[in-house]
Amino acid sequence: MPGLHTCRTTPPHPFPPRPQQDGEPYALVGANGDLRTLAVLRRLHCPWSPGGRTLTLAVWWPGGGSFTSCEPAVLTWLLAAGVPADWEAARRAARRRGHGGDEVLALLAEAEAEAEARAAAEAAVAVAGF
Repeated sequence: MPGLHTCRTTPPHPFPPRPQQDGEPYALVGANGDLRTLAVLRRLHCPWSPGGRTLTLAVWWPGGGSFTSCEPAVLTWLLAAGVPADWEAARRAARRRGHGGDEVLALLAEAEAEAEARAAAEAAVAVAGF
């Protein structure tokens, strides 16, 4: 049969596909509580969204269908992994989220205070010339 042994040497689409730039993969995976897949996304260098949108979507995603929010343990994981934060937007999202909103507001306040303390310490080191 002619062509039976023919193979394509180039894929029809580039691989791997260009990762989403909006942080949605983290919010979707996080809403399922899947910490292993979150770790894989980081290892694959899936980008955070610019401007803190990843965290805000993880706190509460109004357009996410059944994927509306991540549990505090997932938010803690994202923060520990270095997700950029727009603290005001994340607080607004926590207030709109409903269930667990107070716990998330407390978590965000603690994380923001830690981030500010870290930034102040780094600035002090830079001023001291170390």
